[in-house]
Amino acid sequence: MTANRIDAVSSLRLHCGVASAARERPSFELFTAKSSLKHVTLGIMAITRRMFVSGAMAAPVLAQLHGAASANASPTADAAFTLLDGLGEMRLTEVARERLATEKIELQALAPATAVVGADGTTVVGVKLPPEYSTGTISPVGQPGKGSGRALGGVVLRNSKARMEIAGIRGSVPDGRVFAFLKINDQWVGELPLYAGDVSAMRLSVQPGAPGQPTVIKGSDIPITPTQEGVDAFTKVFGVALFTVADAVFTASGGGRAWPVPASLPADHLERTNTGAWVLPARRCSSCGLSSCR
Repeated sequence: MTANRIDAVSSLRLHCGVASAARERPSFELFTAKSSLKHVTLGIMAITRRMFVSGAMAAPVLAQLHGAASANASPTADAAFTLLDGLGEMRLTEVARERLATEKIELQALAPATAVVGADGTTVVGVKLPPEYSTGTISPVGQPGKGSGRALGGVVLRNSKARMEIAGIRGSVPDGRVFAFLKINDQWVGELPLYAGDVSAMRLSVQPGAPGQPTVIKGSDIPITPTQEGVDAFTKVFGVALFTVADAVFTASGGGRAWPVPASLPADHLERTNTGAWVLPARRCSSCGLSSCR
């Protein structure tokens, strides 16, 4: 997640905004699937060697992180972070790819998100999304606590008959709800809870940095399913119900460099800039809720 903001563990970061879309309403969330998204999301552990954070292993690692955040931090409290940079990724599941193909529906990336191409070198099977912001906590046993984040860019689902644009993907932990702005053909619908992520399935990894250096946080294997709102929106756009709320349409992952948040500061209300200063988040547009809106 960027230094601009961090609202979600990335858990997620799935999220979105485009130079052109930013002018009218930058970022809108992804349907058949993020996010961000978050969003933003986290993946396998690497401390000296690649090791998963779990049980006894997590305690000493997070104790180090608490120490970096505050000399007085409790080793039994959750460690809070803000993401400086990173990438979130959302890939269509095999089931989603097969069902979309029956209706000749293609996935496209909405800038600044970039496409992930399949083995054939041409078919887009996912998107990589830079974070707008992300903050979150990790428990002493290495589990994601509370957090939120938003991704930049988004995705487009389209065929010869219709177009569905999903941008401004944002997610939160622990509820796993993923919101995004939806545009059907040329009409903005608004921000809807289009997806849900199973945060409990996340494989989380934490790699403490050297003194004065950021911690690397990664997450992976987060299944993303459509909400009923997402199913209804997709059916309305393409005239066919290809998915249910039980279908995993995306697998989300992501990670980046993060700074521990001092215990005296509220992690969910502050962000760290490139200069290392803790500041209040930038003002958001009252219409679309995005800081990048023009």
